[in-house]
Amino acid sequence: MSSCEIFDPKTRVWSTAAAMGQARSGHTATMLSDGRVMVAGGLGNGTALASVEIYNPAANQWTAADDLGTARQGHTASLLQDGRVLVLGGQGTGGQTLAVAEIYDVTANQWDGALSMATARHHHTATRLVDGRVLVAAGQGSGPLTSVEIFQPTSGLWSTADALSTARSHAGAILLVDGRVLVLGGQNAGTPLAASEIFDPETGDWSSAGEDLTQARHSAAALASPQGDVWVVGGQGTSGKVAAVERWRHLAPKWQPATSMPAVRYLSSSVLLTDGNVLISGGSRPGGTYSSVVVYQTGSGQWAATGSLLTARYLHSSTLLHDGRVLVAGGLGSNNIPPVSCEIFDPVAGTWSASGNLGTGSYYHTATLLWDGRLLLAGGTSTGGILSRAALFDPLLGTWQITGSLMLARSNASASLLKDGRVMVSGGISPLGLASASVEIYDPVTGAWSSTGSMVHARSFHTSNLLPDGRVLVTGGNNDESQPEEEAEIYDPGTGRWSVAGSIAMARYLHESVSLPSGEIIILGGLDVNANSISAAEIFDPHTSKWTVTTPMPDSRYYMNVVLLGAGKVLVAGGIGTEGALDSAAIYDPGQSAKLQSRPLVNLAVFDSGDRLVVNGSGFTDRPEAGSGTTQNSAVNHPMVQLKYLTNGYSVFVEADSTSAFSDSLFSSAQVRNVPVGHALLTLYSAGVPSSGKIVYVPEPAVAKLRVQQPAGADFASGGQTNFGLVLVGQESSRTFVITNAGRSDLIFTSGLEGGDASMFSITSSPTSPLSGPGSSTELTIRYRPTGPGPRAATLRISSNDPDRPDFTALLRGTSFSSDANLSGLEVSYGSFTPVFSPAVTAYSLEVPNGISTLKVTPSLAQAAATLKVNGVVVSSGQASPNIPLNVGVTSIQIVVTAEDGVAQKTYGLSVGRSGPVEMVVEEASGSTLVDGGTSDFGPLLTGSALTKIYTVRNLGSDHLTGLQILKEGSQATDFEVLSLPVAPLAGGGTTTFSVRFTASSGGAKTAFLRISSNDVLRNPYDIRVTGHSLAFNVDGDSDGLSDAAEFQMASLGFDWQVAQASRVQTYFSTASGAGLYNSAQIETLHVGKPLLRRDPQTGHFTLTVGLRRSTNLTSFTSFPLTAPQVTINAQGKLEFRFNPAGPVEFFKVDAE
Repeated sequence: MSSCEIFDPKTRVWSTAAAMGQARSGHTATMLSDGRVMVAGGLGNGTALASVEIYNPAANQWTAADDLGTARQGHTASLLQDGRVLVLGGQGTGGQTLAVAEIYDVTANQWDGALSMATARHHHTATRLVDGRVLVAAGQGSGPLTSVEIFQPTSGLWSTADALSTARSHAGAILLVDGRVLVLGGQNAGTPLAASEIFDPETGDWSSAGEDLTQARHSAAALASPQGDVWVVGGQGTSGKVAAVERWRHLAPKWQPATSMPAVRYLSSSVLLTDGNVLISGGSRPGGTYSSVVVYQTGSGQWAATGSLLTARYLHSSTLLHDGRVLVAGGLGSNNIPPVSCEIFDPVAGTWSASGNLGTGSYYHTATLLWDGRLLLAGGTSTGGILSRAALFDPLLGTWQITGSLMLARSNASASLLKDGRVMVSGGISPLGLASASVEIYDPVTGAWSSTGSMVHARSFHTSNLLPDGRVLVTGGNNDESQPEEEAEIYDPGTGRWSVAGSIAMARYLHESVSLPSGEIIILGGLDVNANSISAAEIFDPHTSKWTVTTPMPDSRYYMNVVLLGAGKVLVAGGIGTEGALDSAAIYDPGQSAKLQSRPLVNLAVFDSGDRLVVNGSGFTDRPEAGSGTTQNSAVNHPMVQLKYLTNGYSVFVEADSTSAFSDSLFSSAQVRNVPVGHALLTLYSAGVPSSGKIVYVPEPAVAKLRVQQPAGADFASGGQTNFGLVLVGQESSRTFVITNAGRSDLIFTSGLEGGDASMFSITSSPTSPLSGPGSSTELTIRYRPTGPGPRAATLRISSNDPDRPDFTALLRGTSFSSDANLSGLEVSYGSFTPVFSPAVTAYSLEVPNGISTLKVTPSLAQAAATLKVNGVVVSSGQASPNIPLNVGVTSIQIVVTAEDGVAQKTYGLSVGRSGPVEMVVEEASGSTLVDGGTSDFGPLLTGSALTKIYTVRNLGSDHLTGLQILKEGSQATDFEVLSLPVAPLAGGGTTTFSVRFTASSGGAKTAFLRISSNDVLRNPYDIRVTGHSLAFNVDGDSDGLSDAAEFQMASLGFDWQVAQASRVQTYFSTASGAGLYNSAQIETLHVGKPLLRRDPQTGHFTLTVGLRRSTNLTSFTSFPLTAPQVTINAQGKLEFRFNPAGPVEFFKVDAE
């Protein structure tokens, strides 16, 4: 086949790569020093090939290279230390076995001849040793071989070595972490083998591996893991292909003694510093409390004092901050009272300084460094008992801030930082003094705790560790019966459920646990079921979910300091043992450490401006054969780099940069993104051999990073929501979002609102974009101003150049309440009230006859969510009220509207008058009813004239109407005279009359009031307003120059004597005669607000003033002066004047002034 595929271990997905130019099998594939892959030889079309191709992963392209000197298949290809490739043996075109060797010069693209092997062979093994030599073993010649040869690249010479015990071909070979070579399996005369042998380059001898393969196989792949183990995969067995995978551990864990501490110490706190040294602060000793601090120097293995705590304390926490300083918080002081003060250690200056105040001191709390650099302190015990309080420490401000409280107060709990940045707190002792199984999770974004699945067993004084897949392992601790728990449990954050993870060999509490670089968890020491200190150590393998007892500590102990060092080692120091307090220390070596001279050395590890991890050192490619198991396997000659976070043991392997070459002293990664920020222990593995540890700070990526807070100081997650609360319609509420650039490149963003209710939300402060530099921020304020009631929602969308979160959304919610307390309508079950209903009018009146004794009102709300009460009884909008009894006389009905906000109220009043047995009405001569308080108008009369009106009094009731009297009131009452009085008593249904005369005396409007008294309880007195107008020739009421009397007489011509009618004048204009002059009838009736003839009241003379305007088009008229007109009286006695128009013949209009 010529097809190729690429596997991505991150996504676990295969993808198609460019195909080779030549289909082949039985070839070799070798990764070159520059990251390209060379494929050589093989079998094609039934014959051995000499062709060579090189694959460039960056370009996904194959390029032909110089052909082999000898075509072959079933050969080996080994990358030498200088970058050349050594090809050995195989079978030629005729199937003959080859001893021929060739070396490929990558730079020159040329194959050079080399000395042949002493023994021709194919399907052999070729392993590059630590010193650069190549070990060639076994294979097939005339039969299976035991012979071994060693090639020295510097001299080009071959030498023989001790032979294998078992002849074999198609075997696997792997370079072990201690520099030896393991040869395993293979076949002999077609029979798969299980036997394994080890070659020691220092002695040149072979020895048994001590343990054979569980299943015999040949053509299997052997891989060295970063933990130093050998994994055997696949191959051919006695019954065909083998699917089983075997793991072979050849290095036994061991404990090494370390220099003892200067003095015994327990209940202290330890932390790994960024320089790789270990800081141990405070603690107890028999009879006292320490303020002293010591440092274990990993380079020299010695202890040194460094400053002293400001406050002696024990049972405190110490945390490595992102800036490399160490924060010490809580604990118990020398007076056994929890101090509220906190201290920070500066490792550069070697000094301690006060920083922040807890407010309430605590011990046995949990302290967890969040991914954002803040420290979460939760629970614990104080002088007042067990706490539920939680607080956050901000290293930038040096202050503590209270955050959401634990749902259950607890002490002696365990906390783990999950991969997603949340914090899980499990178990502990509750205020009842019992161990708890409850678990809760803190979300740094919301600052709130939420419950999750409870553990299978209640426990306190236990430990919890993050596993490589993100689950959490909980071990040991005292259960609710105060007995050590032997069953372990695993929590799955994805499901929120717990499951049992086997049992530890020795139940324990007050032990310590450490996450090793391998992903395994080691638990150490503690107290057993009899409260005796123990030395036992056990390891949990998350891949198999099995526990293994490992080498115990030299001394039993609890309350000790345990810190993970580089190369997978663990430092244990101090504590309490069977004989009391300890000063001894020991180092656990899990068996990964190779000989010092062959271990990779990391001198410097930093992130460049492009987020690439650059590692400098030596010995990075000394062991290229870690993956060589069959002749078809490529040597893994590139190093692997692991970052294990000090915060929670979370580990990631960084990917090598495929676009740049690497060397024995330089490793450059691809861009490292989507990983947490913080300090991590860097370990470089060369063929499974770990380097000594190097602390590296993983910074924020060199990209824009959008961080949103609402309110300020509280992180807001995309997709979250903020509530504007209850807001009155027309009122407003605002929320301010703080947008911060938490990255290292300019943050460019836009913001907008969307959704059905977006019109009720508005951005009132425009944020600044772009935001340059880390930490720069701007504010975005959103105002919620509802225009209608009910729940409302919109979405705030922030689009940015943050590659991890290009589209941020926030759900905006608000509920609006109306303060509208208006009615939209009001109806009554009888009659019609006055005035006509209007929401703004609150007072109404209604009269009903005596026969109507109850009334229902039906009010309707303008705002449906408001409430109604009619005379204190709740009524639904649009529904009739219960019957309201009506008394004879006036009954008040009160309608109270309470707005949706529950505050605003409006009261409408309806005054209902119910007649008694007597009911009087007054009618005019026309039969129209004059309501009580109504007006009767006599109209205009010329001065000196009079008008009489007759009124009818009707009794609509059943009883007699009595006591009828009429009283006139008003300053002009003398103009009105009651000529006849009504007759009383008046029987029910009867009528009587009275007359009133209006005499027009002096000019002007006249008004008087007639008050008719009777025994009608609703209308006593019955008021009638009478009016009239007296028109006199010497009174000009509207000051238009024409007397009221004259205007009244002119009304017969179509004029309103009280209004100047310009429109009627225009009508006269439009009907002018053909000559342009008005005729006499028109002049006589002309009126434009001024009289045609004006009379001088002093002399009695009349003056006629006439003005003329001329026009040539009958539409536009202009004035012109008249010069000496001839005025005469014609034969008909009419006034006549003549004038010279001084121009061509024109049309004229006449204006009277």
